[in-house]
Amino acid sequence: MLALGLLLFLCGPMDSTRSGLLARGYIALTQTLPGLSMQAMRTVLGERGTRGVMTVADWTFNKPNPLVQIFYLSIVTGAVGFFYVGVWPYVYAAKLVSSVHTVTVPAIIVLLYASYAAACLADSGTVTKDNCDAVAAAYPYDNALFHAGVVCDTCKTVKPARSKHCSMCGKCIARLDHRTTYSLFIFKL
Repeated sequence: MLALGLLLFLCGPMDSTRSGLLARGYIALTQTLPGLSMQAMRTVLGERGTRGVMTVADWTFNKPNPLVQIFYLSIVTGAVGFFYVGVWPYVYAAKLVSSVHTVTVPAIIVLLYASYAAACLADSGTVTKDNCDAVAAAYPYDNALFHAGVVCDTCKTVKPARSKHCSMCGKCIARLDHRTTYSLFIFKL
């Protein structure tokens, strides 16, 4: 059921399935179900409670905050702990691994945490008045999609080519693709 829901959500109604079962499932998953959930929440919590829940949800998933990072690290740490307590002793006792694994497995786990920290702490490519000229020189305007002299309505800085304003962090980002709440990291093309 979860796989079907994921398929419907990711694929959506394609031209070949616009009026078929997949299209109806997609509409149910993305429009009907959220609408019914909001209606039920209003019935149970009232308008004020629903606004409060939606404010917390918006802060949790659409604003930079550490809650999702803590949740992600809790899951990863729990999985690593389960591996060392519930799996590793049996694999090691059965001599299914060599002594090399006693070094490489912990090293890989350390690299897992280090790469996550590096992604969380990396510079996102923020465009400021100070570095705007350098960023603009790195990515030339093509005068088709990106034109010189365009100013960001929010930041009031000149927008270099391929930069976009990130609504989550409130800054213009060079080569912005999307931001993920798992690391508060901006993916760039």
